[in-house]
Amino acid sequence: PIVLAITLCFSNLLFAQVNPDDITIVRDQWGVPHIYAPKDEGTAYGLAWASAEDNFHLIQENLLPVKGRLAEVMGKDGAIRDVFAHLINVHDIVEARYEGDISPKFKKILKAYAGGINSYAEHHPKEVLLKGVFPVGPKDILKAYMLSMTFMTHVHFDIGRILKGYITRDELNLGSGSNGIAISNKKTKDGKTYLAINSHQPVEGPFGWYEAHLNSDEGLNILGANFPGGVSMLIGVNENLGWGHTLNFPDFDDVYKLTMHPKEKNQYLFDGKWEDLEERKFKFKVKVLGFLKVPMKQNYYWSKYGPTLKTKHGVYSVRFPANMDIRSAEQWYQMNKASNLDEFMEVLDMQALAGINIVYADKDHNIFYLSNGLFPYRNPDYDWKKVLPGDTSAT
Repeated sequence: PIVLAITLCFSNLLFAQVNPDDITIVRDQWGVPHIYAPKDEGTAYGLAWASAEDNFHLIQENLLPVKGRLAEVMGKDGAIRDVFAHLINVHDIVEARYEGDISPKFKKILKAYAGGINSYAEHHPKEVLLKGVFPVGPKDILKAYMLSMTFMTHVHFDIGRILKGYITRDELNLGSGSNGIAISNKKTKDGKTYLAINSHQPVEGPFGWYEAHLNSDEGLNILGANFPGGVSMLIGVNENLGWGHTLNFPDFDDVYKLTMHPKEKNQYLFDGKWEDLEERKFKFKVKVLGFLKVPMKQNYYWSKYGPTLKTKHGVYSVRFPANMDIRSAEQWYQMNKASNLDEFMEVLDMQALAGINIVYADKDHNIFYLSNGLFPYRNPDYDWKKVLPGDTSAT
């Protein structure tokens, strides 16, 4: 292979907390970065730097919506993601849960990754899309993960239907999914177990796979892929096991129509009492004509069910598990570290992935498929495929 060693620049001690002199990045003949460091934090810093070398524009594209600034770069298309990030409340949820929900070790991983991104931005100012975006911090990264998980569990489809007035939910034609194949040694001529990872992500763009290899003296040795801005691998293999992800289309969210007060503004009925609908305002700028940035303001709302939209057809709330947990990034990191079936299963018990199926195989010839998702206990007295009444705790 053609080997290219990379020397890292270092700044932003506040976020990095690693010494780049301890990190080595070697690119193979295909350009895939192999990142070596004494600690897992070092591989996170190195991954950030290598990813930025290859995809800094896309990393920013995944981070800018949680700062409400993608519309300044991408215009109308960016505005949709900016508004969506605020609608699902990534800011308040991550801010409220970060200290209590994220482990001390993974906080170091997040800080190191943010340090690598910030250092790259500092040393390559011409590649920074907007002023005032950097430095980014650990919470920004988790907010981007939450936004991505919401898209991966298809919540945006129902929100789009509400805005368009198509809210019957009778037809859920969402297209094709990915596939993964695990074959036990009992079924192969050579007595080996095989895993084929074939998840159908785009070749390019913010949700296209980025391949890398992470290796630390703390036992991390994962070759796989993530999306630009990811702190570990989402799919891949280590020397003991591997897994792939697929998507299918179970019902990951519920839609409610609220009963509004006939006279009092922003009050809705819930269990026989009138509750106040929380009003939130989001100010942002949208690029038009390629150079103008037009100020915009969007009002949105929050009920006991969650994000709420006012339309000419009524007022609707959406409830979903993708914004109820901020630990998806940490679960993936722990999956990277697992060395056998028991450890992998223990990681899955975190239940921090709102959706995404898992196809698994390991060197001990264990294979399994998990149709994975977090679902509410749904009262059978209601048709959960339809729009639900938003005036009772029974739903």
